[in-house]
Amino acid sequence: MADITARFRLDISGIDAALARVAAATVAVQGAFAAANTALAPFASAFSAIKESLDLGGQLTDMSAQTGIAVGDLVVLRQAFANAGMDAEQVGPAINRLQKALGGINEDGEPTNKALAALGISMAELQSLNPAEQFSRVSAALAAIPDTTERAATAMGIFGRKGAALQAIFLDGSAMDVARQQVGGLADTMQANASRFDSISDALGAANLKGQQLAAGFTAAIAPALEEIGNALNATDLTGLGESLGEIAAAAIRFGQALSGMIPQIMGVV
Repeated sequence: MADITARFRLDISGIDAALARVAAATVAVQGAFAAANTALAPFASAFSAIKESLDLGGQLTDMSAQTGIAVGDLVVLRQAFANAGMDAEQVGPAINRLQKALGGINEDGEPTNKALAALGISMAELQSLNPAEQFSRVSAALAAIPDTTERAATAMGIFGRKGAALQAIFLDGSAMDVARQQVGGLADTMQANASRFDSISDALGAANLKGQQLAAGFTAAIAPALEEIGNALNATDLTGLGESLGEIAAAAIRFGQALSGMIPQIMGVV
């Protein structure tokens, strides 16, 4: 009896030691991963910033093509909209609505000549400016209207019903100058590199497509073998094998139940 007890304790102590080693190894691995994450964090942040710059280049290039506004001017406009608490993506639609208004009719199909005349800006003056300058000139003129109701009505006369959503940008006549100062050299940098950034972003975005190409080529090469395997599986009836495995599992369960009933007696002997 003493010999059985001694061996039982020895076995338990061996298991405890093994579990302790596993726990220590787990802690060490966790520490290694934490250290790696800490070391790689600056690189991850830098990569994220680079990706944002590339994506911005693509967005600005597309918006420039849609509105006819230079990329550098779009950078300033986006910042002005952001300062006013508006979504930078509203820049494109707002410019397009102004372009339509300068054609004589706003987005709602209403004449715009009276609203533009109320700003004290001649059509000839506006047409001599580029789209960014036109928006800046109209914004400053709207901001100069002291009466809130009159300003809103004039804005909607030019931009249509959606002009009400642009009210925030018309509250400060210096909004564009402030935005231009804030973006600093970013406007010139994006003006010079947006197209290149767009191309790089598109190329990197195709990386997933390259993986699909690789997988498709590999699958095409092994397709005959996969087809044979599939046909073989279709022709095989695994019902008998399933029944056999079920019988084995049932026997194992019965054995476990019988063993569980014997454990109290075994422990009593020990």
